[in-house]
Amino acid sequence: IILRQPLLLFKDIMFNFQFSYFALPDFFVSLFLIIFGLFFFLKIKEKSVVHLTFIGLCFVMSIWLFNYFLCYLSPTSEQALFWARNAYIGVSFIPVFVHHFFISFVKRNEKDKGWIILSYILGFTFVILSRSQLFFSHAYKYFWGYYPKGSTVLYSTFLIFFFGYFLRTFFVVFFELKNHKNKDSIEYKNLRLVFIAICIAHFGAIDFIAKYGIEFYTFGYVFILIWVTIVGYSIVKYRFFDIETVIHKTLLWLFTSALVVVPFAGITYWLYPLFKHTSYVEFLLLSFSLSITTLIYYLVIQPRIDHLFQRKKYNYQNLLEVYLKKVSSLNNLSVLLQETKTVIEDIFHPKTINILINEKGKLIFEKADNSSNDKFITINKDLENFLFSLKEPIELDLLESEPSYLPVKAALSKIFNQTKSVILLPVIHNKLLGVICLGKKVTLTNYSNLDIKFISDLAMEFTIALANSLMFTIVEEQNISLKKLDKLKDDFLANTSHELRTPLNGIIGITESILDGAVGSISDRLRSNLLLVTSSGKRLASLVNDILDFSKLRNEELTLQKKLIGVREMTNIVLALSKPLLAGKNVTFINHIDNHTPRIFADENRLQQILHNLVGNAIKFTHEGSITVGAAVCRETRDENTAHPHSPLTIHPSPVAGFLQISVSDTGIGIPADKFGSIFQSFEQVDASTAREYGGTGLGLSVTKQLVELHGG
Repeated sequence: IILRQPLLLFKDIMFNFQFSYFALPDFFVSLFLIIFGLFFFLKIKEKSVVHLTFIGLCFVMSIWLFNYFLCYLSPTSEQALFWARNAYIGVSFIPVFVHHFFISFVKRNEKDKGWIILSYILGFTFVILSRSQLFFSHAYKYFWGYYPKGSTVLYSTFLIFFFGYFLRTFFVVFFELKNHKNKDSIEYKNLRLVFIAICIAHFGAIDFIAKYGIEFYTFGYVFILIWVTIVGYSIVKYRFFDIETVIHKTLLWLFTSALVVVPFAGITYWLYPLFKHTSYVEFLLLSFSLSITTLIYYLVIQPRIDHLFQRKKYNYQNLLEVYLKKVSSLNNLSVLLQETKTVIEDIFHPKTINILINEKGKLIFEKADNSSNDKFITINKDLENFLFSLKEPIELDLLESEPSYLPVKAALSKIFNQTKSVILLPVIHNKLLGVICLGKKVTLTNYSNLDIKFISDLAMEFTIALANSLMFTIVEEQNISLKKLDKLKDDFLANTSHELRTPLNGIIGITESILDGAVGSISDRLRSNLLLVTSSGKRLASLVNDILDFSKLRNEELTLQKKLIGVREMTNIVLALSKPLLAGKNVTFINHIDNHTPRIFADENRLQQILHNLVGNAIKFTHEGSITVGAAVCRETRDENTAHPHSPLTIHPSPVAGFLQISVSDTGIGIPADKFGSIFQSFEQVDASTAREYGGTGLGLSVTKQLVELHGG
């Protein structure tokens, strides 16, 4: 008995309908509103009063339209009145939520607190009163179905409440719009949109005409749909939620539901006679079986639909992987920037793409007008700290409405205006490297949350690649700078050597002419001093020549004048010229090159310079004994087990290799084996103590080695 009556009532209400095409628009609009409200609720992060009242408005209007949809389908006046009274659960709160939403939108909650509280009290009161016969006495039969009669005193009182709050909302928003100071702000534009929405919403009141016995089809849902869309658009301007995602998911839900509802509706229609004449137990079993079948069907279909919706996201992931492979090894900054712009352009088709790089604390605009002073923007501490704190991109539409942007609003506005962008994304890697600026899409559609997520992920990969590229650029610039400094040093050495050689030649020439008797006889003491001057001058001239040659060799400016040379004869000349350097030493020269040594193809002056350097070194480090110059046709071999690459060469005096090995050996202090490699480096000495004792710059052997290698030796 307890179960039978409710089940029979449920069966009569749910399955006792007559079909009407005129009822379908109310059903679809109510469905749209409930989905719109649900997704709005799920998408917004902070549930403010504006958000919650808009969601509430969507729900109460959905209740109103869905119940009238059932009212039109009802076969009797009594059943139609049941659904009409249920509809006023929603209708009574429409003016309440409309009023509260717009009062919150224009930030008058505190000022109009009394009006808001009164509206909720009246709304609840009329929900209760709508259940009474004094509210609706009966329902008319129109061509679209039954519709309740509302020509009573109580209903007229309700209309005063309904239109009174609508008109108050209209005038509040009108005066706020009229008194708004900044006519170009985003806030003003959105306020204007919602005012237009209120004006359109008032036309929805034509539905009340039919309640007075006039056969006028109730298409107020059209205006309600328009005004909800306009208000939704104005809210989207503040990015409370992503309208594109809502549309995608709404269409997805409708499509999925259709796949379930259409077969379910077909089965229900086919079983309708059976349902009408069953007992409550049979009705319960049939309903349960049908529900289980529908659920299984839905579970099979739903994953496939979800896969279709996720395809865009999956493609984004693929694109990100391809982009990462391309840029991971890029060191060229311009190529990296172009590659990144190409990817963004191919996906989103923005009107403008600008990537501004931080150059010494300034963001340089790529296409700054030459006549404009705004060619860059200086990154101050406030702007840098603000960009560091961002968790998501900045959107142009938010500049007016976000209080947190106020300290840096001027700088951000300048970037947006100069780059003609609507999205700004900072590029940060320990420091601010730059910003990515994207213009409006060519299609004029908004950037969805999925788009923003992809751009953010792309920016992360770009940031790493950019940091590497900038580091490479810095190293490359430093390398170029060092090369320039090195060139300056070489030029300085060359110029200095040229400048020194001229006066030195004059000093040596005049001194030698005095020694040759150009001014008559001189004393032995003066001769000794002049010989010292000549010797020192020649030594200095040799040093200057080494510096000059070193510079030429570094810059590859030295050319050889090769010819056939007799090595023994040339060695005799070098030893003869070097004899004055042996003064005071018990050292003898030995030319161990025999007369049958073949001539060689070389630059005679440079070969003499090589021998002068080697013999000069031998003299410097030998106090007694001998200095021997030898030569033999040889083949270069090394013992593979020798630890050091500069170990002594084995001489094979058989003319097979076509090379002549010239050796200079002495009985001096020698060179440690571990220094064989380093002595040929520029400005290198064996150790500091020898440098102090024997003097020298460390250029001699370096120049000698380079001259030998220049000969191919």
